[in-house]
Amino acid sequence: MRKDIYAIITKHVNNWDPEKLLLVGEPGGEYQTEINQLCHALPRIDNVFELSKKVKVIFESSYQIEYDANACFMLAEKIWAEIT
Repeated sequence: MRKDIYAIITKHVNNWDPEKLLLVGEPGGEYQTEINQLCHALPRIDNVFELSKKVKVIFESSYQIEYDANACFMLAEKIWAEIT
């Protein structure tokens, strides 16, 4: 995985901060597992819609709550726009 793609995904996931962990002062790296999973999955993803679904699945699996599909799509759009 190219470092710049990792950095792009990290930037957008941290800006999204779906669990508001960074907002309340957590030290960072809180979404490392999810970022790594997205980076690992990315070579098999062909479009922004697949990326959006993968974001939703990964975060729902990690936090055991349902995420809004639109929020996941907005994140995927930002990532996709920078990596393609």
